[in-house]
Amino acid sequence: MYSQNNKLKIKKLLLRVSSPTALGIIFCGLVLSFLLLGQFPAGYADNGNFSQVLSANGLYPLNSSAQTVGLRYGLRQHFNETTPNFFSSQSLFIQAAIGLNKLFFSTHIFDIRFLGLVYFMSYFSAIALLLCALIHHQRGWKNYFLALAVSLVLTDATYSLYLNSFYGEAVTLITLVFTCASFLLMIRPQTKYPHLIAGLFWVNLLLLVTAQVQNFFLLPGLIIICLGLIIGTKNKQKKTWYSIGLVGVLLTSGLVFSSSMRQQQDMLKFTTLTQGILETANDPAKTLANSKIKPQYVLLAGEDYYPIGYTALDPQSKQIKREVIDHLHYPWIIYWYLTHPHRTTTLLNTAAAGLTAPQAGTKEYLQPASKKLSLKLFSLFSTGFAKLYPQKYSFNLLLSIVLLLVYSAGFYNDRKKGLLIGGRKLALVAGMLFNLLFLPLAVIILQGRLNLTSGLLPATLSIQLVILLLLSDGLNNELWGTKEEQKNEK
Repeated sequence: MYSQNNKLKIKKLLLRVSSPTALGIIFCGLVLSFLLLGQFPAGYADNGNFSQVLSANGLYPLNSSAQTVGLRYGLRQHFNETTPNFFSSQSLFIQAAIGLNKLFFSTHIFDIRFLGLVYFMSYFSAIALLLCALIHHQRGWKNYFLALAVSLVLTDATYSLYLNSFYGEAVTLITLVFTCASFLLMIRPQTKYPHLIAGLFWVNLLLLVTAQVQNFFLLPGLIIICLGLIIGTKNKQKKTWYSIGLVGVLLTSGLVFSSSMRQQQDMLKFTTLTQGILETANDPAKTLANSKIKPQYVLLAGEDYYPIGYTALDPQSKQIKREVIDHLHYPWIIYWYLTHPHRTTTLLNTAAAGLTAPQAGTKEYLQPASKKLSLKLFSLFSTGFAKLYPQKYSFNLLLSIVLLLVYSAGFYNDRKKGLLIGGRKLALVAGMLFNLLFLPLAVIILQGRLNLTSGLLPATLSIQLVILLLLSDGLNNELWGTKEEQKNEK
């Protein structure tokens, strides 16, 4: 009898471990731990953006090289006067990593693998939640294929390398996956622990919009998603709490964005001029004159605000501040792009090309030959995506229209059956696609082509998450409407 009970327990365990969701989770855990936590962890090196993040969190580089990044950093032992007066949710993750580092390793030296560990646990949890949301604990070859697709997309090295770096895109990656996964679980009545899932949704939404200054422009798409959730909720108490949550996210993101802009507006205005308008204008001198800037400053075209090498004019000098930056205003910048559609289209196509490679544009950590080979192996999806996905903004627009029509049909069929899931899915898809179309334009206006590919990571991830949702609905026969067993939705 005892032996028979053990056999039953082992059989149940094997059934659980062999499910598509469990195998996908195991695969993701193995890949991410190999890339992030080994003796030679992989990650993006510094392209000039680390210094502000390091100083804001009481860290300083021990390696003076600008092209590589060491595994270890120094921990400041005295009061840090360089702490910024604006908030970024990235600091929460970094401070958690510093706390673990001090507890288990050193109070003077910081090992970046502790940050990789914090990000790993968060991202791994987000992927696991998304697998549960898309697969619905069902078996069959279709769901094994779906689990493999989700795993290959989200563990691709193009994304994973952010998790061993000080780029804010790591937080954006984690929170956007969490937001999508928790939303999909919230709209299904059979979901366990609904209050916990709802809490995950709103917490990650708040962390997402406060991670980076450009994430503020995700708000319109996120508002669409939240309104779909609120309108599709019959429970008045839930509807009230969701509305309060949305207002809280809007107020917090607005405060963080305005505070960040006060700190960075000189740099952003300078780069949107030098790496946007001046590089695309037919007559740069006339363009400057229209903004009451001296024509000789056309020589600034292509310049960085923080130049690495020699530059004739210091972008941070009082002269540039007085004669260039103080004459730039975003209403005029927006007007220029609106009145020069051909130039705007050129930059939007450049952004569309950047969607297929949303990386920081820097070298990875120096790796042994075997690790470099594995990085190529774990970049197969992004490599194929870059070759197959059309790099035109017009294609993104056309694709968005088609996807909206498909999910509108699902919404219509669900509505005839008295179901609400189709409408909520339509809101999620519409919000994600709005990010795909609006974010490139917003980033170009905000900062030109500065760090354009990494700044568009939320747009890239949005379209890939929509494609995974499309694949899930297609394989589970829910593309044109929700299955009948969902009709007890609350």
